[in-house]
Parts: sequence; structure tokens; C-alpha cells
Amino acid sequence: MKRLILFCIGILLSHLAAAAPPPRIGIVLSGGGALGYAHIGALQALEEQGIHVDCLAGSSMGALVGVMYASGMTPKEIHDLVLNEGYNDRRKILGPATRHKGGKRRLGFASFKHIRKTLTQYIPSDFDSLQHQYFVCVTDITTSDVKIVSSGDRLIDYVLASASIPAIFEAIEIDGHYYVDGGVLNNLPAQEIRQHCDILIGVDVHPDTTHPPVFENILDVATHTLHTLMNSNSEEGKALCNYLIEPRANEQYRAFDFDNFEDIYRIGYDAMRQYIATHPKLAALGNTPTN
Repeated sequence: MKRLILFCIGILLSHLAAAAPPPRIGIVLSGGGALGYAHIGALQALEEQGIHVDCLAGSSMGALVGVMYASGMTPKEIHDLVLNEGYNDRRKILGPATRHKGGKRRLGFASFKHIRKTLTQYIPSDFDSLQHQYFVCVTDITTSDVKIVSSGDRLIDYVLASASIPAIFEAIEIDGHYYVDGGVLNNLPAQEIRQHCDILIGVDVHPDTTHPPVFENILDVATHTLHTLMNSNSEEGKALCNYLIEPRANEQYRAFDFDNFEDIYRIGYDAMRQYIATHPKLAALGNTPTN
């Protein structure tokens, strides 16, 4: 009788386990300029392991990569888009700003003209049309507040605002407010997405480094100043992640080294593969064994 009871309990537990839904996986992607190309490689490594992300959050370049993945593009397709659109060329990205009608100048040295055209071609204009839930972090310089947005029909505007490095790229006006890079106040925006997933993976492409910064031009000064802020405002987001991967492309490259796309992509890919190989619980979330 005792054996029968134990057998029935075992059958019941196995049915309950089979009926349990898989954990909902989220990923939060940091800012970092060209260093954010490592996110594409990290996502590629996750997909090869069979780990599929349900929701995404991001700041700056993490927001750009994140929205493309959220729209349904694969990491390979995002990789190819960068090459096909010439976004491995700094000149294509840093297109000069022009004056609006009436002589009003854009609020930045560089324009988002080319990037906006690309986003309009490849992603929808509203959050609800994305295939995966998506959260974008922006800094509202009108109110001096951080804002995480996940709904509405201004998706492309908010993504561009999140990537707007202050004074370098044009600030984006939305409903009377001006927005810039989300990384200014929150470079790893895990707070909102944490409530919508069971497991949260963080990818920070600008971790602390012992290498002294190199200053060769005004871009280096501006971006290193921003990254000093990013490192300090990322601590809360890091603490909310179950897994934190830190591709160290910043030890070799800088925020505007877009020409080194393939190398930075590979650093992200290798960092994620190595992390998965040493974290069996993360590997177990996939359906493909680690090589």
C-alpha cells in the first residue's frame, strides 16, 4: 500500500512538472555606443544555446539592438543589417545635423536621419506591434527625470531619444518634453522589466576597467564623462539581474569605434558563450547543449 501511494505521488508530481510553464526570460542591455554591438553577439550566443528571450529592456545602443530583436529580427539579421546599412562606418552614423524650417537648429551636432530611416523600414511605429515586450529607457531633460516607456505609438522617437548622447546627437522632442540618452540616469534599466520576467539576464558592455582612458578628441571626453555616470547608475540594475555578463570590449575599443563592429560583436559572442559554459543553470534554460 505504501509503495502504491508513493507511486501515485510520483505520477502526480511528474504531471505537475510537465504542466508547469517555462520560466519567462528577460534581458536588459546597457548603453555604450559602438561597444553596444557586443549585444548582438551576446544574443546570438543565447539563441545558439536555445535560450529564447521573452522581453527586453535597454538604454542607448542597448535600446537600438533591443528594439530590433523585439520586432522579431534574429541576431544574424541584426548583424547583417549593420553591415548592409553601413553602420560599421562612423561617418554614416555621425551625419551632420541640419536646420529645421524657419532656421531652428537641431539640438545636437549629429543627426539621426539615416538611423530613423532604417528603423522606420524595419520596425513598427508602436510598442504593441512588437513580437516581444519591450522597455526603453530615456532621460527627460525637461523634468530631469528618468523614464521607462513600454507603450504608445512613439516607439521610434523614444528609441532614438534613448540613443541620443547629449550634445553629440540631437535631443528628441516628444509631446513638449526633450529627451536624451537613457544611460545618463539609468544605463542598465532593469527596474521595470524585473516585474515581468522570472529570470533576468543583464549585459553590461561598459563595466569598470583598470585600463586608463584615452582622450584624443572631444568625442572621447564627452563619452567618457557619460560612462563615468553610467558605471555609477548601473549598480541597482546589476543587483536585480539573475545573471550578469560583462563583455570587456571597452578594454580595447571606445564608444565611437563603429568601424570595429566585427571585433566588438565577437567579444560579445565569446563572453556570452563562456558565461553559459560556466553557469549550468543558465545553460539548462536552453534546448541545445553547450559545445
